[in-house]
Amino acid sequence: MQDLGDMAPIATFGATAVLAIITFFYWRAVQRQVHAQTSPCVILYASIDQSRLSIIQLVVKNIGTAMAYGVQFKFSAPVPHRAFGLDMAKAKTVEPMSRVPLIDGIPTLAPGETRRIDWGQIAGLTKNLGKPIEAICSFTDGKADMPPTRAVLEVDSYLMTVAVESELARIDHKLEKIARVVERYDPWRPIRVQVVPTSPEDPEEEDS
Repeated sequence: MQDLGDMAPIATFGATAVLAIITFFYWRAVQRQVHAQTSPCVILYASIDQSRLSIIQLVVKNIGTAMAYGVQFKFSAPVPHRAFGLDMAKAKTVEPMSRVPLIDGIPTLAPGETRRIDWGQIAGLTKNLGKPIEAICSFTDGKADMPPTRAVLEVDSYLMTVAVESELARIDHKLEKIARVVERYDPWRPIRVQVVPTSPEDPEEEDS
């Protein structure tokens, strides 16, 4: 029977080996987490343009925390471009995208940076799109390939939905109206002011 004293070095070696393995895997997990927090992540999605509510755009955005390089896209079918129209009967057939970032690629995309492309309107896209298109976005961190991201381009989810106009868009529209009035203003023509008498039923009159 082997002496317990002779087994002590073996037990120590085994415990040290197990600890080294655990430490290695822990280090790898920490490295992956740190790398994920300092890596680019480029996504593609469709979104309503809040300043032009009938327009649907395709948006490319780097939601990561590092620069993305060599951003490229592959699609399961040709992507229609500028498929405008709100009436199916009047919507026209359009050509697929060409000479845009989604086709030519994007050399670099900084963290938080976006590219927006007018895709079309609901009727035009419905007529030209057909079935949903699957998209794969590939990119690197400048040294190694990053895990690709996937997207599905479709318009069915926009049917029977209500787009809420942003406050900024409302302000822009009001400023546009003011600008049109100013452009039509003739400085040599006198301004006419019309005084409207206050109605006896007016709340302000009652308060006074």
